[in-house]
Amino acid sequence: MLANAAIKPLKQQSKMYKVADRDGMYVRIMPSGAMSFRLNGQRETVYLGKYGRNGISLARARELCIDARRAVSEGRSPAIEKRRLKEAKSFGEFGEKWLGDRIVAFYADILDPCCEAWNELIARAWTIMSLARRDWAYR
Repeated sequence: MLANAAIKPLKQQSKMYKVADRDGMYVRIMPSGAMSFRLNGQRETVYLGKYGRNGISLARARELCIDARRAVSEGRSPAIEKRRLKEAKSFGEFGEKWLGDRIVAFYADILDPCCEAWNELIARAWTIMSLARRDWAYR
């Protein structure tokens, strides 16, 4: 079983290598020095997150490991669930953008002709007023 004190001194090597923890979880160390937590299942490997200042802690990785193992025991695939969640977020963003563009286009289709008609009406009114003033001046 790993501890933070055992993970921190791990150094990069010329090839990727793994250091086992427990329950199928391990730390993968890349040649670049990047470390990530992964869970080996019977059918798939689940990426739990990267280790470090901007990543997750060992304790959080173990929590995610327990959640993933629970999902497998219930007959669900953690990798597929993660992919569906990611797609749902991106699809939601796509839907909001698409709807927003359609609303803007809808209002542009309605308001632009109205504004043009309004501007034309104002221009005619000014023309009529200027003609009326000119006629009034000659009386």
